[in-house]
Amino acid sequence: LRTIFFCTALIVCVAAFQAKPTFRKVNQGNLMTCSLGSGQTFKVLALHGKGENGASFRRRLSKLVDAYPNISWEFLTAPHLIGGEDEFAWWTLPPNVRSFEASNYMGIDETFQVIEQSWKQKGPFNAVLGFSQGAILISSLLAKAMHEDFCVQPEAAILFGAAWPQPFDALLCAVESAGIRPGGYAPRTLHVYSLQDRVNPPAMAARIKKLMGSGAEELVHDQGHVVPLDPAAIAAIATFLRLP
Repeated sequence: LRTIFFCTALIVCVAAFQAKPTFRKVNQGNLMTCSLGSGQTFKVLALHGKGENGASFRRRLSKLVDAYPNISWEFLTAPHLIGGEDEFAWWTLPPNVRSFEASNYMGIDETFQVIEQSWKQKGPFNAVLGFSQGAILISSLLAKAMHEDFCVQPEAAILFGAAWPQPFDALLCAVESAGIRPGGYAPRTLHVYSLQDRVNPPAMAARIKKLMGSGAEELVHDQGHVVPLDPAAIAAIATFLRLP
């Protein structure tokens, strides 16, 4: 009888392990989380562009959020106020200087601390997603993790309208030349950019995609410097994140 019970229990456990996770909505304050069959939650950290904040970026991504409300979305606000009461940036720049031109990102160390704190307190996150300055920040975070064993190591990352982070040129070039270390951190990345982007050079987004190795994918669109949220784009994002 003990042998029969053990075998039956083993079969049930294996079946439960192999079963496709099921999603259900759970209210947690202002967040809608998704509970997997294993009890895990799929978490995404979202990093806004310059001049935005967490709340405004959530509104920008409302179509994506509404399409997948069972994800736990964390929309972080950058630490540097740059205008009005609700315009923030991940770093500050001299007048008329773009992020891909600047030799220094003023306040970037504080930003790294904010990201690390969020990661430790509310993460780890399955994926990070960023637009414009937020995407540039993600490229720096991933390079630090790939080259310096930085603690922020998402399984996947989506970069919308990124550009080359000039202050971290040496770091990204080190990753570019060395490639993915055997057994090292190797995130899957989706690089979304437009050949009609007049804000950040699309060639820079393509270069970042190339240095991320075989796990990098791209989605090229014709809508300019935006987060494309048409049905095809949302479907591509869901496929990349392996959402049901």
